[in-house]
Amino acid sequence: EYTVREQRRLALEDNIAYTQKLSWIISGLSFFLALIGAFFITHQITSRINNMVDMTESIAQGNYKIQIPDTDQDELGRLSNALNSMTRTIDSSFSELARKNKELDQFAYVVSHDLKAPLRGIENASRWVEEDMPEGLPSQIKSYLHMMRGRVHRMENLINGILQLARIGRVNQKRETVDMKEMLLDVIDLLQPPPTFQVILPETMPVILTIRVEIEQVFSNLISNAIKYHNKFDGIIAISMRNIGDFYEFSVKDNGPGIEKEYHEKIFVIFQTLHERDTIESTGVGLAIVKKIVERQGGTIRVESTPGEGSEFIFTWPKDPGKIPAQIAKTKQVPVPITQKND
Repeated sequence: EYTVREQRRLALEDNIAYTQKLSWIISGLSFFLALIGAFFITHQITSRINNMVDMTESIAQGNYKIQIPDTDQDELGRLSNALNSMTRTIDSSFSELARKNKELDQFAYVVSHDLKAPLRGIENASRWVEEDMPEGLPSQIKSYLHMMRGRVHRMENLINGILQLARIGRVNQKRETVDMKEMLLDVIDLLQPPPTFQVILPETMPVILTIRVEIEQVFSNLISNAIKYHNKFDGIIAISMRNIGDFYEFSVKDNGPGIEKEYHEKIFVIFQTLHERDTIESTGVGLAIVKKIVERQGGTIRVESTPGEGSEFIFTWPKDPGKIPAQIAKTKQVPVPITQKND
């Protein structure tokens, strides 16, 4: 009996040991399978999320036709479908916008041509009247004909200004290295200020990577306005520059009549002028173009002026770091009067 009892005890211990061993094997296998399953699920989720990240990066780079091939019906699948729907909508909207812009360009060209053609006809007709009646034309009629041609030129300039304003930022233009001092000297030479005027430049000006025609247009408008609206025989126009973080701050200052504070914002609105158009020829588009160019570059523009003490137009222009290091073009030139060039 003792022997039987001992055998049973040993058999029981063997069964317990076997059960424990089997339990450990099953637990280990379950844990291993769980790890594989978790890795697989994590990989699947990570892969799908990475696809969404890649999709958003492609969208940020302008690829609006990208789609995610995800047919699962879970939360990530619904999110993928929503992103696919969003890209289709964006692509459709941009395609429609491109088509509208192309139509607008064609419309602007047609309108420009159709509006300018009759204006040229009016100007030619007024000249023919003078040529056919060189002696018998009263002085008052001659004055009217001259005024008519002035109105025609104003209308042509207005049409050109509106078209120019509409096309800003819609034509891809390459950046180039611009020596600001050389560019300003070219602008001043082209504007031909009166011999009695002084245009003063700083001793140092930066060399920057930018769209030359745009910054050239900004300075051309500001300097020509300072000349056009000046009320003194010996006008002074001073151009300055200083560094402010990621931007250059340029200034065009004159000693002209100045601008009332109530007009400091209005002058940047299209068609707004401070003088009667019959007094000073102006379309009211120039400063609107300047403001649009500057803001498109990420800068700002403002005017500081006191009536009778002149005006100062101050605008910022990005240095565009990372593409070309800003350099300072140092020369021996000092501020000197810029006199009219004789042909």
